[in-house]
Amino acid sequence: MPNYFTHTYGAIVTTAFSLILPNSLASATIKSIAYKIMGQADADFLVNQYQPELFTALSTVSLTISDRVALGRKMLGTIVKMFYAFLW
Repeated sequence: MPNYFTHTYGAIVTTAFSLILPNSLASATIKSIAYKIMGQADADFLVNQYQPELFTALSTVSLTISDRVALGRKMLGTIVKMFYAFLW
């Protein structure tokens, strides 16, 4: 049975990285993070199934550098708040 918690947060982080970074850098980053944090089966799903489909879906999306920076700042703020909420 898949772990929906790790799939959900893994998909959110993968989508954000894919929008902020170039595909090659996003792919390498997600692959290294996923296999360290998630289990083998969950990381395989994220890297081998979700990420290629996401790259195809986002191929028509074009963001300017300022949009990418703004999205990156918002993502960082969200991660800090989630980290604080988990510690609380």
